[in-house]
Formats: sequence, C-alpha cells, structure tokens
Amino acid sequence: MKKIICLLLILVCAVACVSCGGVKKVFKIGTLETIKETVESSAPTKIVTRTEYVGVDTLSSMYITQKDRASGKAQFDFEYQRYATVEEMIPGGIKTVSGTVYYAADGTVSSASGESWSADEAIGYLSESLNLEKSGFKSHELSDSGNDLKAYVSAEDSLRVFGSNIDAEGDILLEVDTNGKYLYNVKISYTAKGTGATVVINTSYDYSLITLD
Repeated sequence: MKKIICLLLILVCAVACVSCGGVKKVFKIGTLETIKETVESSAPTKIVTRTEYVGVDTLSSMYITQKDRASGKAQFDFEYQRYATVEEMIPGGIKTVSGTVYYAADGTVSSASGESWSADEAIGYLSESLNLEKSGFKSHELSDSGNDLKAYVSAEDSLRVFGSNIDAEGDILLEVDTNGKYLYNVKISYTAKGTGATVVINTSYDYSLITLD
C-alpha cells in the first residue's frame, strides 16, 4: 500500500491554474534549474494520469489522486486495463480493474472499495519521483521563455530519471509544461521494447480546493 502513497508524488508534477481563464501567464524567465524547483515545490490537490498502450491491442488506464488540504485526507481512484489470465476467461482477453482507496490524515489506509490495487499489474503506472538533473538527459531543450522542457532519456537512465525502469526501444521522450510558477503537465512517450507498442503517459495537476468526506 505504500506504493499508492507514492502516487501523490507520481512524476512529482503540476498544476492547471483555472483562475487564469485558460491563458498561460509567464511569471519569469525559466531555466532547467527553475523548472526543477517548480516541480519539486509543487503541492497539487488533484493529480490525473492517463495512459495508453497501443500495440496489437489498445490498453488504457486512468489514475486520480485527490488530497484535502484542510483535513489531510486523500483518495486514490484507479481504472486500468490489462490482459486477462486464463482462469479469468474474459471475452476479448482484456480485463478492466477499478477501485478506490481512502487515506486518513496520517496516511494510513482507512478503507477501500472495488478491486485491490497492484501497481505491478497496472499498465503505464510510474511511481516515486521525477529527477530533472541535466546529467540524466541524452539531450534537452527549453521553450516558452525557458519554462517548458523537452528531453530525451535513454532506457538505461529511466530508473534514475523516473524512479522506475522503463523497458523502451530507443529513447524516452519527456515533456514538462510549466509557466515558471506552476507545473501544468508532464508527458512521457516511448516505444515498448519487444512489442513495438507506443506508450503515452500523460499527467496533469490542479491546485483547486478539494473537500473529502
């Protein structure tokens, strides 16, 4: 269950600033270091990760973490597709797994509904953190006044950068979207080794007030 708590730090990311009316406001000229600081200081109340694995079949997933700042409670909702086991005998061979996990203010699991959570089974789930040290990139470039990052990471360095080993064919593309103060989005794209499938992991973040019962 500790892995679920790590989801609060998934890709460590970002924020959709709804008060800006959809218009991105640039707060300052950015550098790789300021992007790193923005990511590390982010404290979103809602994190939504959508993933898509497109190969012979298409497998989709969505993970939502919400945190009530006032009470300290948190809620984790998950729905992902995986290949069914022989024993499950599901028509089409793809099983959808979904459920919700609730956390008390001290981070302990207070209750759960639906199916049990297993990060090991979930397609596109990345845990732990995002390390934006320049040394972890094969190459990188900044745009939008230095507030957005586009970087290529080798599969060998995936654990170092993403906190999880990614078995990719070729390099992994990392895109980070900020405005110099808030982190909006992190996107990871790669080709799965051995299958040729395209994998896209897209995470967005919001700081809106959330109240959990």
